[in-house]
Amino acid sequence: MNYKTGRALGQVLFLLSIFLLCIAVFFSLPEILVPILVIAGILAALAGLIVYFLFWRCPFCHKNLPTKSMYDVDFCPCCGKRLP
Repeated sequence: MNYKTGRALGQVLFLLSIFLLCIAVFFSLPEILVPILVIAGILAALAGLIVYFLFWRCPFCHKNLPTKSMYDVDFCPCCGKRLP
C-alpha cells in the first residue's frame, strides 16, 4: 500500500469512527447497542491511527511524513525528493 492509499484508508476509518460514535451518542438506541457502537468506533479510530503510522511514509527514505499538512505535502522534509 502506498502513502496515498494509506492516507485515504486512514481518513475513511476516522470518518467511520466519528459516524459510529455520533450514532451511539445522539440516537436513542437499545442499551445493548450503545457499548457495541462505542467499542466499534474506538477500534475504527485505532485502526486509522495504525494505518497512518504504518503507511504515511516517504516512498524513498521511508521516514514518516508530516501529519499537520497531509494535503500540502509535495516534497519529503527528510530527503527532499518530490513525492509521486
